[in-house]
Amino acid sequence: MLVGPAKVLLMDEISIGLDSSTTFQICNSMKQMVHVMDVTMIISLLQPAPETFDDIILLSEGQVVYQGPQESVLEFFEYTGFKCPDRKGVANFLQEVTSKKDQEQYWFKKDQPYRYVSNSDFVKRFSSFRIGQPISSELKVPYDKSNAHPAALVTKKYGISNWELLKASFAREWLLMKSHSPWPTATSPAATVPAVAAPAARQLRGCSSGLLEPCATESSTLDPIHPKP
Repeated sequence: MLVGPAKVLLMDEISIGLDSSTTFQICNSMKQMVHVMDVTMIISLLQPAPETFDDIILLSEGQVVYQGPQESVLEFFEYTGFKCPDRKGVANFLQEVTSKKDQEQYWFKKDQPYRYVSNSDFVKRFSSFRIGQPISSELKVPYDKSNAHPAALVTKKYGISNWELLKASFAREWLLMKSHSPWPTATSPAATVPAVAAPAARQLRGCSSGLLEPCATESSTLDPIHPKP
């Protein structure tokens, strides 16, 4: 997979069955491949080492709590009043420090009373942090759309028309019919003709029933037990 011409690689839990040392070596090799060959990789890992990453984006409840170099993530949380213990994994610390249940145990400013810091408070403090300040300033500048390729801008609500969707669905079903058995392919014209002719037949029956409606109404007034003379 890595030898092919693909420029985007998606990998899911590649560390299953591997020890931490082998996983770290593989991740470092793929990181060098990303930098040298200019490819994009999205990989999900189980308990990765912090040294594996260049940058970290910490998301909590849909908000970006931290975005920046991995070597500065602990500095940011110490700036907000939380410190990772020496024997605590950094990844586990990052998962628990934003939790209301586990956050208090990492508070290290003993001269100040602990108060729960929500995700919104983390976002505000990150914007005043030395790494968050240039990011906030850059995001305040509106993006110049003239620098983007016209094909990259969305101009329609849907990317494909209903007719194209219908053709794709019909082609898919036709392929399934041909691959499963020769019998549906042979009988498909016999099924298509009645399906097309059914609306016309219903319309003709409606016209015929409209002409015969007075007779049906008159006959419905007759008593089958005591007929009129």
